[in-house]
Amino acid sequence: IQVYEDTSGLTVGDPLVKTGLPLSLELGPGILDGIYDGIQRPLERIQKISQSVFVPRGVDVPNLDREKLWDYQPKNVKVGDLVTGGDIVGVIYENGLFKQHFVMVHPNTSGRVKKILPAGKYVIETNVIEIE
Repeated sequence: IQVYEDTSGLTVGDPLVKTGLPLSLELGPGILDGIYDGIQRPLERIQKISQSVFVPRGVDVPNLDREKLWDYQPKNVKVGDLVTGGDIVGVIYENGLFKQHFVMVHPNTSGRVKKILPAGKYVIETNVIEIE
């Protein structure tokens, strides 16, 4: 077991609770600009908040910036189009090195486009496309 935080009070024989889920990471705009530890904690943002080079115990910072506005451009899709998982429906400018971050339909989703937002600046939690 690899532990990423303080283990004070943890002893041999303590109960272990399994979630049954694999370790997973969130992907999205900003992932290519950040420096993360092994469980995707954003080290630069944590340092700015804590004013320390050490990660404070119990720190909880979203791995992707929820407040930053990203330039979104719809791509090859309009209302009424049939889309399926993996289809590219837009692009976000990431940075100078990675100019295109594709916005794709979720793998388990398919249907007709009911609504699509115009080009503009949006936070990562904005639903830019609605599928029936």
